[in-house]
Amino acid sequence: MIKFLLVLALLIVSPAFADDDNLPQFPKIAPPDPLPDAACDSVAQPLEWGLGDWVAAPIKVHVEKSSWTITGGDKPRSGTVVQAEPCGIDLSSEQGPVFAGVRAEDGHLFAALWREDGKVRRMNFKRP
Repeated sequence: MIKFLLVLALLIVSPAFADDDNLPQFPKIAPPDPLPDAACDSVAQPLEWGLGDWVAAPIKVHVEKSSWTITGGDKPRSGTVVQAEPCGIDLSSEQGPVFAGVRAEDGHLFAALWREDGKVRRMNFKRP
């Protein structure tokens, strides 16, 4: 009976030892500031490469030819595509710039995302 109580007490206390502060923390590397030159050949890349969904948890960006939507942040936002180039995307809303991204060599998107409070968040976006 004593062994049972000791095992039970150990099981109850053990989750307290497994908090996230004790786990190794790996650095999250943001895109360089300022954004690098796009790594693609503008002649060989069609404009459609940037259309569709891009994700960088918890943010999701959906880009169409003339509009965009950002979800997962403070609140959903949408607007028009200001510039879609073979190697980059610039999105804006009525309040100003919202998203600027350049294509990386590995197909990811290095991007600057303007939050509603005016702060800029640099993120690496990839396809879902």
